[in-house]
This record gives sequence, C-alpha cells and structure tokens, in this order.
Amino acid sequence: MNAGASLETGPRPLELRNHAEGRWLEIEWSDEVTAVIPHRLLREACRCAACLAAARAGHAVTAPAGVRVDSIEAWGPNTLRFTFSDGHDRGLFPFEYLRALPVRGREGAGTNQQENELAKPSSSSGLR
Repeated sequence: MNAGASLETGPRPLELRNHAEGRWLEIEWSDEVTAVIPHRLLREACRCAACLAAARAGHAVTAPAGVRVDSIEAWGPNTLRFTFSDGHDRGLFPFEYLRALPVRGREGAGTNQQENELAKPSSSSGLR
C-alpha cells in the first residue's frame, strides 16, 4: 500500500440535512446518491451495545413513531453519532453502515411508500 494512500474507500456524506419536523434525514453522498432516511429507522437501526444485546436476545428494537434526531455529531473520521428525542445517544453509525440502510425518496418521506427502496442516484430521485 502506498504510504500516501487513503484507507477510506467508500462513499462519504457531502451534506446532511436534518428535517426534524418531518422526522427524516437527507444525506448527499460523494457517489452522487441522495438518501432520505426516516428518523425512526435510524433509531431502530442503532448498533449500541444495549440495542445489539436486545436484538441478539430476539427482542425487536423499536422506537416511538414520533422519534426525532435532535443532534448529529461527527465521531472520528468516518462515523456519525445521533442523539434522539427519546434520549438515546449511544449508537455510532459508520458511513458504510449508514449508506447501506434502507431509504426512501423525498416524495415519500411522510408516508410508508418506498420505505425499503434502496438509494437511487440523485438525478432520478427528484431531490436536485
């Protein structure tokens, strides 16, 4: 490996827009994909020790329907930490994990339509 080469190989978020009232997060990625992720999905996808232990024990990690992301913090060079309105703030979301989460298009942000659709290039998502 070249000493000057970066260890970062995957897409990186270029811009984050937290739509608190609508309870969704919009992420523009470096690979020209724009993703819209519901706050509830983020909360239920938490990988903190408590949430992982619950999932391993066969318990569903659920979040209240109105849960919001109250703050977003960079945690190291390739991870984000979210604080949720239910007080949960221990989950770390590496970019690779965040990028792989199911998302929906902006036009479906307030409905369950497209809930599990994978991210699409921004040119076809209606976000640009």
